[in-house]
Amino acid sequence: MRPLLLLLACLAAAPIAADPLLLWRPAISSSDNLLQGFAGRVSSSEVRQRCAQYPGADLWIYQPQANTCGDRPVNRAQLNRWLGIDVVGMAGSVSQALETSPVWVWPERRLACLPGTCPLAGSATPEFPPEGFSPPPPVSINSFTASSLSIVAGEGTTLSWTAAGVSVCQLGPQGQTASVAASGSQTVTPAQTTIYELNCSGAGGSDSAQLLITVTPPPEAPAIQSFAASPSNILAGNSSLLTWISSNASTCAIVDVADNLRRSGSILVKPTTTRTYRLLCSGSGGVAERIRKVTVTPADMPVAIDQFAASPTSLRQGQSTTLKWKSRNADTCEIASVNRRWRVKVAVNGSYRLAPGETDTYRLTCRNAVSKEAQSLEVTVLPVSGKVRLPTFSVTRSRLLAGSQVQLDWDSDLATSCGLRRDTGQYTSVPPDGSALVQVDETTTFTASCVSSAGQATASQTVEVVDEVVFVAGLEGD
Repeated sequence: MRPLLLLLACLAAAPIAADPLLLWRPAISSSDNLLQGFAGRVSSSEVRQRCAQYPGADLWIYQPQANTCGDRPVNRAQLNRWLGIDVVGMAGSVSQALETSPVWVWPERRLACLPGTCPLAGSATPEFPPEGFSPPPPVSINSFTASSLSIVAGEGTTLSWTAAGVSVCQLGPQGQTASVAASGSQTVTPAQTTIYELNCSGAGGSDSAQLLITVTPPPEAPAIQSFAASPSNILAGNSSLLTWISSNASTCAIVDVADNLRRSGSILVKPTTTRTYRLLCSGSGGVAERIRKVTVTPADMPVAIDQFAASPTSLRQGQSTTLKWKSRNADTCEIASVNRRWRVKVAVNGSYRLAPGETDTYRLTCRNAVSKEAQSLEVTVLPVSGKVRLPTFSVTRSRLLAGSQVQLDWDSDLATSCGLRRDTGQYTSVPPDGSALVQVDETTTFTASCVSSAGQATASQTVEVVDEVVFVAGLEGD
């Protein structure tokens, strides 16, 4: 006869019959049938019929809270030894359990077909296990793996597991587990190094396993500190040396030139036409990029200076002149003073203003990879001699209303600098020759003063502020 599934075992106080006892310990899973050998819902009468096949057997529920079987006290220690487990709390009647639940949902209960009644304190312990007893399968985690045990922050890894004999499993970081199926997989993305644990349990016990997922910070991005071409301007047929320095890179490449270069190094190139080179340095943290242009000048394009002139070419001390120039096919230009021994880099086309203190020769030199061209010119500086004169200093109107404007005009000879002063003390520097439009709020005397190393000249004009100005036709001035 197939073994009867039993919910709770109670030992009889009377002598134990020779017939074998049947014992069943149900699994925790709610999918297990209530009783082995029965399909679906079963009644207490059916169970009693099974038990009746054994002389003196009866059906009991054990209630450990009251330490009774039915209404009789029991020897719990002997009961535990007989079952081989710790009997835990349970309540309710066998009749309710069997008649209302087609599947078992109270895993801690036990059912027994025993001869006689409940065991009393001091009763003997029968042999265990009885003939026909089939214990539940042990809980076993067969595998618990990760697609990668070491990941970079932001990446994920897939946990996979299989377990047997279980009714429930919990998976997650320590202290943060959640229910999962007995077998499956799950992708996790921990922000830091984490221990994942898998805990499974069932009627046959429990099992656990752990995985350490190591999380490393993301690698630093590659950087290119320098990428240079020397020289950057070459004549067709010549070469240029490309050099670079990078960090956090495992390899570098110059597009369409060379691959698998060191993260810092140099390479010689010989372009036939002007070309832009692209450097890529890559590492686990990404890719860095820099570009560098190499200008190639054909051999038949020499430098030419089309214009180099000074205006004026002759001046007195304290005055200034402007140098102007135009060139063709030049990469760079510079102007140098032959007498004063200075030089300055300038644009290939442009102008430069200066005030020489003495006669000097200026040399313009322009270059490219093929050739260079130079031109010189002289600027004569005349010394200041004789007496400074201020032959002209005039006002357009000598009488006007308050708040009106008047124009001052002046012209000097041999002066190196001039200034205008009001009788209030306000002074303004002006060129040796020129004009100025000023506002007059009260009667004011303007004094022009021009100087040189040879002396000084002054002239004054007074502008009168009146309440009313009368213009007479045919008359000039006031």
